[in-house]
Amino acid sequence: MAVETVRPVLFEQAREICVCCRRRPAQSMHEHKRRSVGGKVSFENSVSVCGDGSRGCHFYLQNRAIIMALDHNGRWTFTPRFDFARRWMEGRS
Repeated sequence: MAVETVRPVLFEQAREICVCCRRRPAQSMHEHKRRSVGGKVSFENSVSVCGDGSRGCHFYLQNRAIIMALDHNGRWTFTPRFDFARRWMEGRS
């Protein structure tokens, strides 16, 4: 699927808010399985997040400071691995 197809739907579903921190406006998409290793842009693999590859939740996800995983209900969960990532998600940074 094309980014142009997936992005508007994901952003609308998330009401334009980052699904990771739920505090900041969504600005980009992050793929759980990266495209560089065969991941696809799809509704199942992508989420709308704040920032880009050099800041915000997108940066922390890219650098594995926040771990993204599916829960038993098939929903994405976001777990900070470090205090600075936890503070970011809580809006204290």
